[in-house]
Amino acid sequence: MNYFNFGPPAYPLDKFPVLVRETARELSWHLQAPDALIAMSLLAVMSAACQGRIKFKLPTGQVRPVSLNIFAIAESGERKSALDDLVARALYDFVARRQAAHDLAMEQYERDLAMWDDVAQVLQQKRSALIRKGKPTDEVTMELAEHRKIKPARPRMRKMVHQDLTGRAFADAINGNGESIAWMSAEGDILLRSGAMKQLGWLNSAWDGSTLTLDRADGKSVVARNPRVTISLMAQPSAFRQHMARHGEQARGTGLLARFLVGWPASTQGKRFLSAAEPSWDNLTRFHERVGELLDEYDQALAAGSIDQTILTFTEDATTRWIKLVNDAEPLIRPEGAYHDINDVVSKASEMVGRVAAILHYFSEQEGAISLDTLERAIVIVGWHVDEFQRIFSETSDTSIAHGDANILARHFHTQVWQKGFASVRRNDILRFGPVALRVKRRLDPALDILVANGAVWTNRDRRGRSYVNLNGQFFNNFFSF
Repeated sequence: MNYFNFGPPAYPLDKFPVLVRETARELSWHLQAPDALIAMSLLAVMSAACQGRIKFKLPTGQVRPVSLNIFAIAESGERKSALDDLVARALYDFVARRQAAHDLAMEQYERDLAMWDDVAQVLQQKRSALIRKGKPTDEVTMELAEHRKIKPARPRMRKMVHQDLTGRAFADAINGNGESIAWMSAEGDILLRSGAMKQLGWLNSAWDGSTLTLDRADGKSVVARNPRVTISLMAQPSAFRQHMARHGEQARGTGLLARFLVGWPASTQGKRFLSAAEPSWDNLTRFHERVGELLDEYDQALAAGSIDQTILTFTEDATTRWIKLVNDAEPLIRPEGAYHDINDVVSKASEMVGRVAAILHYFSEQEGAISLDTLERAIVIVGWHVDEFQRIFSETSDTSIAHGDANILARHFHTQVWQKGFASVRRNDILRFGPVALRVKRRLDPALDILVANGAVWTNRDRRGRSYVNLNGQFFNNFFSF
């Protein structure tokens, strides 16, 4: 596993619909957070906004939810909290509106309950008096039974956005039919330590939209039908490493990890500069408006007692393309295939493509079936995450080996060169005295290329043609060896 991150290729922001793409660029310009972190935040919020309103039909005939699981790994200082506050603001505003409506409903409920109690007390007293007098109570008993049927129901507070969820709280949140929640945090260690994160089977079923019957400790059962759960967490590398050390094998073995779009973007720290210009959030404002519209539509449907969701389908050419995607991917997961070490992710990727395509289609208010163009955009987006999963988790891919070697080489430079007071080293000396595994050009060159690409080192030749590797002081002064 590549615990030292040198960064993936640039995120394909150009594949987002116009509003989302321009919102991402606006956030990138003003916040200067990593593009992939911005993109994953936007995807999570779009998923939460759309999941209660739509589902989609695969060419295989299965009808599936569109909910996404997002797992972003980013260092402290990458502006995760600021990004969450900005992108998810419409979700938090929706929660506030729900809370205000719930407060009003509770006030009315308490008034109605007080009146109901008064009538119930009068009927009970009347019945008791008849009993004392030895008179028939059939009529008043029937009145009392009918009255009990109309006892006011306590309003349910549907808290959509959650952070620290216990197993019971998770069960209560999705109890019912078609409940939609977003479980998200910019401080991912809170979410990773929560009780619900240990319920891997529940989380898998929630992603699948399957019916869940959960037995609680108080003896009551919770039945969640058609749950819609978006999970989005941003975790620091230390929290990520700790979680993977404790639960990674189980998360991978049960298929939960394969249900996540993961990303570990390269840092923008050291490349961010302030501007005196007043930030303009025109596109973000329109993004929030669209999120708010979708969430309000969902609440209106709930209030009307209808949780029927629009089922999106693919156009004929998009269907043909999706089938080709599945067939082309199959040989890649054979033992000799390029993705054999992440076959669990590839097996879910085609469905993830469908989910992302449906979200892009609905969020951007496209009409009719999901087009080939939208599907192609989703293929590129999900493809970035598939490659990122392999980069982070694979033990055998060439990319993984090169990044692992870069990690080893960086540690060697830090301990054997930089900390001993030197700022450069001859390349031939690395081949002679460097890490044993890297004393061959075919291993050393790719590792050096990665370090150069990420600004850790640069190379040059002296007048005699000898090649040197020069160490970037800013990088190695802040180097942390895992």
